[in-house]
Amino acid sequence: MEKVTYLAWSDIEKNCMALLKQIQRQAIEFDAVVAIQRGGCIPGVCLSHIMGISDFYTIGIRTTSSENVRSARLEKPVLSADSSLKCIKNKRVLIIDDVVNTGNTITVAKKWLWNFQPASLKSAALVWDGSYNNVDCPVDFHALYTLDWVVFPWENISSN
Repeated sequence: MEKVTYLAWSDIEKNCMALLKQIQRQAIEFDAVVAIQRGGCIPGVCLSHIMGISDFYTIGIRTTSSENVRSARLEKPVLSADSSLKCIKNKRVLIIDDVVNTGNTITVAKKWLWNFQPASLKSAALVWDGSYNNVDCPVDFHALYTLDWVVFPWENISSN
């Protein structure tokens, strides 16, 4: 059976602070945050606030057929983005998602975002799901490494 780890809101805050410290250690500054919908929006907003970055954008990328544990991968990622991304031209951009595993989503996001001519692109995720052991960590910054399936607090809200 798949091991599942449930993160609390306090874990999200702690992991956002861990990402911030990693970024600060490398003395990297950003002008804009691009969050990958949907999971990357919450850590993206948190980081944009603690880093004092008001330029916040989103990009939608779906690489799995459902949200089930270890869901089947789509043959080709489905991407949705709007024209507001033109505002990242010549900006130092941080792309953020909640979890990274194969790196396919981040790769698609970076490829698409380069079309908007940012000055630089770096990537981050709260969690690196290392169960795909044949890949190195595909993001520049990550806060938590685990082989478990992770359930984030925004995915675990009771409907009662």
